[in-house]
Amino acid sequence: MRNYGLIIVGLAVVLGGCSSTAKHHPPVLRATNPNTSSSQSSSQAPSTPPASTPASTPASTPSAHTSTPVSSAPHTTRVVLRPVTAKGYPAPGYTVAIEATGQVTCGPTAEASPNAVDDDILQCSPGAEFAVACWRSHSAGYVLCLRDPWSKKLVQIPESGAVKVAAPAKPTPLGMTLSNGTRCTIRDGGAWNGLAGHPGWYGTYYCNQNEAVWGKGSAYGIDAAHPLWSATTAPFNGNGPLVTRTVTTAYFVGTVAG
Repeated sequence: MRNYGLIIVGLAVVLGGCSSTAKHHPPVLRATNPNTSSSQSSSQAPSTPPASTPASTPASTPSAHTSTPVSSAPHTTRVVLRPVTAKGYPAPGYTVAIEATGQVTCGPTAEASPNAVDDDILQCSPGAEFAVACWRSHSAGYVLCLRDPWSKKLVQIPESGAVKVAAPAKPTPLGMTLSNGTRCTIRDGGAWNGLAGHPGWYGTYYCNQNEAVWGKGSAYGIDAAHPLWSATTAPFNGNGPLVTRTVTTAYFVGTVAG
């Protein structure tokens, strides 16, 4: 996503159907145009526990597994997941599954992952592969991609054109856990319904329990202006009232140094 990874982390941040496919992953919005439709797929988020520990301000490229300062006031926990090393190997505790079908293009006009706090993490095409957070593998011609922030499973996919990229200045989460327990994963294209009664709004995150996060304009429907973030949600089908829920945990991605 080139222009709409919208998080200013640390000080003040304002961030902003779908049929199942064999890939079994939710769709993610590509920031080149929030209203552009591309290929899609969806699933409910799994129930495995988070794969990492809280991390410091994502835009500052924190070291692995560092924690946000402890605060007695309610706040959103920001977690940086680091599933791949700088040399393209899975980090300890992560497993790799070989993608049986499909191939992705990660360049030559590459986009950084909108969820990345470190350089050289890619968003690859097509959207149907849900290759929104990918690292070049130590095996030439492949990338390792994290699709599910609640899992320690990577997928290895054949790729072409992978290049170096700089991390976005304002990353947005790969996934979020909301105050009602709902888990939401960023959208990567796909044809979604509009939000009834709210022209110009579009889905930005697919959530389990048939919910979605909805935004408008260049926003992702996330308000990160306060220590405790909030997200604007409504039913996935676009028929229902908008509900504001707090974000308990937001997951970003980084790389293990060395």
